[in-house]
Amino acid sequence: MIFWWPSLFEGAAAHLKTIPLEFIFVALVIQLCLWLVQALAWKETVSVLQNKEIDFRSALVHLGALVTGKYLPGKIWGMVVRAGILSQSGVTIGSTFRITAYEQITILASGMLVFLIGYAMSSVSWFQISAIGMIIVVLACLPLLIKFLEMTGRFFVESEKENQEELSIETTAHLSATKLYWLVGLQSLAWILQGLIVVILASGLFNKLIGTAPLLIASNSLASLIGFIAVFAPGGIGVREAAFGFLLRPEFEIESIITIALVLRLWTMSADIVLGIYSAATFNQLARYH
Repeated sequence: MIFWWPSLFEGAAAHLKTIPLEFIFVALVIQLCLWLVQALAWKETVSVLQNKEIDFRSALVHLGALVTGKYLPGKIWGMVVRAGILSQSGVTIGSTFRITAYEQITILASGMLVFLIGYAMSSVSWFQISAIGMIIVVLACLPLLIKFLEMTGRFFVESEKENQEELSIETTAHLSATKLYWLVGLQSLAWILQGLIVVILASGLFNKLIGTAPLLIASNSLASLIGFIAVFAPGGIGVREAAFGFLLRPEFEIESIITIALVLRLWTMSADIVLGIYSAATFNQLARYH
């Protein structure tokens, strides 16, 4: 199947050329806003959990390492590279694992929230009622998950204490409910911006699809989460598209779904490559500066 991708991307590129320039421009602006929000979310996560400030350029470098590393088998390599870069600023390896674990929980929780809200806005009343209950469950379970992480996170602190006598528990911060929901809010905004890119591209392809915006945003969120969980698929290629098509099938024809999914994949990969190049160039500049 992997040998089909070059020809599929050629078709996606041809469809992308048919999108009016004003739609491409709006999608580019949203993409830039998405990177800024994602970088801010990571910057705030480090600040809240580690009592340490990282500058915005460094946060973008970390983001670039993350998005390019997901295309390698196992998908964790972006996180590993990012952890290595973060450790150069004085954050211990155990702390980077802790910060990453908290970050992934807020990403998963916010993705589910955006999916539930978006799907409820585009579905029948019985799903809307059940979605409200599921949203409450997700929000209520978040503090419990954080408590669990705090308990397991002590293992890293204790193990590092054996090797670093000066390591103090004060180097880590307690994640309050207010800070937790602030981070979830930032990640939710990132999911919405991702979904808006899908809406703009789909609207440029087929015209007048704004009425399906909640469904497109919701489907993109859940499909991306499923693609992330599928560790065997670099970047979730194939898995995300299949889930995306399944969620959109009641409202869209299969040909339209395939077109949207391929154009979105081409857009995502291109954006990740651009950010990866910026990240590598900026990292070298920062390394020379320091």
